[in-house]
Amino acid sequence: MRSEEETNRALTQYADTVRRICMLYLKNQTDTEDIFQTVFMKYLLSTKQFKNREHEKAWIIQVTVNACRDWIRSFFHSRTVPLDQVGDIVAEMQEDHAEVLEAVLALPQKYKEVVYLYFYEQYTAVEIGKILGKNVNTVYTLLARAKGMPREKLGVKNLRNRIEETFNAAHAEPELVKKTRLKLRNELYGRQKRMLCIRKYAVSFAVCLLVAVAAAGFWAYQTPVAAIFVDGNTPVELEVNCFNRIIRAEGADGDYSNLCHMQYEDAVESLISEQGESVSVSVLSNDAEKGNRMQQEILSCPVGETVDFSCEVGDYTEYEAAQEAGLSVGKYRAYLELQALDPDVTPEEISGWSMKQIREQISALQQEASSDDESVETVPELSEHGNGNGSGKQWGKNRSETDSE
Repeated sequence: MRSEEETNRALTQYADTVRRICMLYLKNQTDTEDIFQTVFMKYLLSTKQFKNREHEKAWIIQVTVNACRDWIRSFFHSRTVPLDQVGDIVAEMQEDHAEVLEAVLALPQKYKEVVYLYFYEQYTAVEIGKILGKNVNTVYTLLARAKGMPREKLGVKNLRNRIEETFNAAHAEPELVKKTRLKLRNELYGRQKRMLCIRKYAVSFAVCLLVAVAAAGFWAYQTPVAAIFVDGNTPVELEVNCFNRIIRAEGADGDYSNLCHMQYEDAVESLISEQGESVSVSVLSNDAEKGNRMQQEILSCPVGETVDFSCEVGDYTEYEAAQEAGLSVGKYRAYLELQALDPDVTPEEISGWSMKQIREQISALQQEASSDDESVETVPELSEHGNGNGSGKQWGKNRSETDSE
C-alpha cells in the first residue's frame, strides 16, 4: 500500500488523464466518479514498482481502460439508461472544441481508444498495443481507418492539433478530485487503523500464547512422571519429571534440595555413593517402557565395585502399599521378603532399621531355615541305626502318635 503523499501526487498528476479516458467510455457523471475513484484506489493499494513516470502513466491508463470496459460489460450498466450522450463536460467547452470532442465520441469504441492514445497521448502503435492488449497489426489497421473518420466530419487536415487542443481543455472537476482525495484518505487511515488494531491484537495474542506456553512448560516441569526410592543407610525419595530432572528430593534426615533440577542418573549415583555398602533402588512409573529405560540407566551408573546395589521397577500401586505401611518402597519390598521368613515381624519394628540391617536379618533367617531343613533330613538317617522301629517317616509317625496319646 502506498503512502498518502505518493497517492496525492499521482492524483494531481493523472487526474485529467483518467477523466479524459472516462469521457471516451462513460456517458454520465455518476459512472465517471465511480471509475475515477476506483482507479486511484487501485493505485493506493497496489505495490507495483514503476521504472519511471512514463511506466507509471501507462499503468494508470491501462487500469482506467480496463475499469471502463468492465463497467460497460457489467450486468448493472447494461440495464441502466445514461443521463446524457456525450457528458456534461461538452457543454462547458468552446464551440470548436465541443465539435471535435463530439466527433471523436461518435466513433465506435475500438477507434476512440486508438485515436485518443495516438493523437493526444502520442503513443506509438506498439505502445498502444501493449496498453490495450491488442496485436500491433490490429492497432495499425484501426489507426488507418480511424484517421479518416474525424476528417470526413470535421473537414480539416490538422486533426492532431485540434484533438490535442480539445482534450487539453478537458479537466477533472475540482469537486471530483476533492471527493476522491477524501475517500483515499479515509481508506488509507482506515486501513492503518485496522492494521494497528491487528498488530495490537497480534501482540496480545503472542503474549498470551507465550504465557500459555510458559505455563504449560512450567506445569510439565513441575509434574512428576516417575519416582525413585534409594534405600541405604537413609531412605531418600526422588520425583522425576518428563525432562528426566529431579523436582523433589526428600529424606529421613538431612537436606537433599541440592539434588533438585539434576538429571536423575547423576542424583542416584551421588546417593548410592553416600548410602553405604548395601543400597536398594526402586523405580516406579506407570509407563513400563520409561521405567525399564530408567532402570537400565541407573544400573549403568559407575558407583564402584565395593557398593552392592540393586535396582527394580514397579508401579505406583506398590508405592501406595508402601506408604500405607509407613515404609519406603525398597524397605517395603525387603519387609515382604523378611515377613515370609518371620511372619511376626511388623513394619513398625523395621522402620528404623537400615537396609543393611534388614538384609543381615533376612540372611540370618535364611541360614537358620536352611539349618533346620538339614537337621530334619538327618533324623531319618540316624533312625536307620536305632532300635529297629523302621524308616524315618515311620519314626516320625510313631512319635506323633505317642505325643497324641
